[in-house]
Amino acid sequence: MLHILLLVLKIIGIIIVVILGILVLLVCIVLFTPVCYQGEAACDGTVKGIRAKAKITWLLHLLSFSAVYEEQEFRWKLRVAWKHMNQENSIEERVDTDEKDKRDEKDQRVPKTQEASKARRAEEPPKNETVRLEEKKEAAEKVEKAVEKSEKEPEKAEKQSEIPGKIKKSVQRSEEILEDKPSIFEKVADRIRRFYQKIKYTFQRLCGKIKTLSEKKDKIQSFLTDKVHKAAFQKVKKEVLRLFAKLRPKRFSGRVHYGFEDPYRTGQVLAGAALFYPWTGEALAIEPDFEKRVLEGDLYIKGKIRLIHIVLLLLRLIWAKDVRTTYRHIRSFEL
Repeated sequence: MLHILLLVLKIIGIIIVVILGILVLLVCIVLFTPVCYQGEAACDGTVKGIRAKAKITWLLHLLSFSAVYEEQEFRWKLRVAWKHMNQENSIEERVDTDEKDKRDEKDQRVPKTQEASKARRAEEPPKNETVRLEEKKEAAEKVEKAVEKSEKEPEKAEKQSEIPGKIKKSVQRSEEILEDKPSIFEKVADRIRRFYQKIKYTFQRLCGKIKTLSEKKDKIQSFLTDKVHKAAFQKVKKEVLRLFAKLRPKRFSGRVHYGFEDPYRTGQVLAGAALFYPWTGEALAIEPDFEKRVLEGDLYIKGKIRLIHIVLLLLRLIWAKDVRTTYRHIRSFEL
């Protein structure tokens, strides 16, 4: 009996170890298998001449995506294991679903119309009964009209007797309004008083806003100059730069010849592109043109991204005490 129990426990332990091994293998595949990307673009100075291609693959092309823009048309393809999808298939599926919906609607309308016609036939009364009902309605309408005429005659007499009294009341009200009408000086004084109150109110609001902004500025400045927060920001900056170095493409080359009608804008773009020089280096040749509007050149990029680098970045930031305290202070920070 004990031998059988030990054998069962042994089998259960082997199954648990196998499941754990499979889970660890899957996690390692997700973390260490790189996502390969490749892209290229070219332009000959015209809109029709713009061409671009991009491709992303993962796990021996088990998951892949590619997109092409050429001759002002965009096409894409997606592969997930053995299933393939592209733009044409998605359009066909939409058309099929629309046709099915239309057929279902037609099939549902037919029985509804039949049921409605049957209900109308059942509700329609016979012809003799309809004639009698119409005669009764006409007689009832005649009686109602006679009653209304008899009720309106005394009301007209009462209204005619009330007219002189209403005229007197309106005359009295007009006299009272003329007596209570303010003078021109009172109107001018009232307007000056209102204008002064508006100026005073806007000045008070402006002073209040300036005070609140100065208080917020002092609070933000004290938050940023704190030693713990400064150390946390330096740690985040260092880790982000390390991540960029890991994710830097393996191959990168290109040439861009550009220009705008406004030379000032051309210089602005050149200044912005100079910020990326530490990562691009001499692989990207930029040729600005300050005399005419032009866009020509080509680009090529290829590289890999591993999820393990992002996970390590998050773990290092979580492990840092300054980053944790700064995160808590940011969540509780109120202006």
